[in-house]
Amino acid sequence: MDFLFDFWFWTCLIQNLFLFLANKFPPAVAVGSIKDLIRALKSFFGKKSHGREKTLFWMIYPIALNLKRENPLWGATRIHAEILLLGFKVSLSTIKRILDRIRNLPDPLKGVSSWFQMVEHIGEYALAMDFCRINTLTGNTLFALNFIHIQSRKIVHCNITTNPSRKWVLQQIQEAKASIPNCFFLIQDNDVLFSGKLIASGLQDLGIIPLHTPLASPWYNCYIERWNGSLRRECLDHIPIFSINHAHSVVSEYINYYNFWRPHLSLNKDSPAGRSISFPSASSKINKRKVLGGLHHIYSWKNVA
Repeated sequence: MDFLFDFWFWTCLIQNLFLFLANKFPPAVAVGSIKDLIRALKSFFGKKSHGREKTLFWMIYPIALNLKRENPLWGATRIHAEILLLGFKVSLSTIKRILDRIRNLPDPLKGVSSWFQMVEHIGEYALAMDFCRINTLTGNTLFALNFIHIQSRKIVHCNITTNPSRKWVLQQIQEAKASIPNCFFLIQDNDVLFSGKLIASGLQDLGIIPLHTPLASPWYNCYIERWNGSLRRECLDHIPIFSINHAHSVVSEYINYYNFWRPHLSLNKDSPAGRSISFPSASSKINKRKVLGGLHHIYSWKNVA
């Protein structure tokens, strides 16, 4: 049976088969039949190696994708070296094909990643601020100015007014600066109340550099926008607000819950202020404490006498 693996045997067989088909059928049919036969033989004899190569390709693909996204400055050679050190036997050409496929992927945040990298680098020294509108049952509109610390995601200051002005905004910035003395950057949008000589001179006196986001681009200030969304979805959409004093009370209670108890995905499901893990004892039971009248709850272990 060794002749089945002989190259010249198959060459002579295909040649004679082609001549036979050429005499019996039109040339187009004969050529098509030979091509189908060659394609079937290739797929049969190369099935195992090709399948293994495709399996290895898709095993390496998510690893190379993560390496490229986490290290955008790395090229194919650097990523290939890391993958080899992870125990995978793969060629450099395979890594290049994976990177070519990655480059063709749609990236909705293309051009924004450099902004996010810069903000993450200065997150310890940066705050973000923005207004959140609150509608009352009486038809009045309240404006809550919120400040969030980028690194810890902690709400450091919030105040509410009916008629915001540049002087009032500057006063809130000063109070937020007092909460975070090492704040040197302030991310803000292009609201008219965040501009002007009064705000510019006030920020300069405080030693704060303003970072203005592009026009109509709320995702550049995603940290404070996410907070505003959480405040609406988890608090204001469920509690009717009657007055500015009532708004202060409700928002303050939610901020306390947000900072000390609510888990945050970017903090590995920890709270911005840090929340310790409690463990039960033989005589303990789960204690439940209401927040905002039962809209949310805080759970912990309590020893029973």
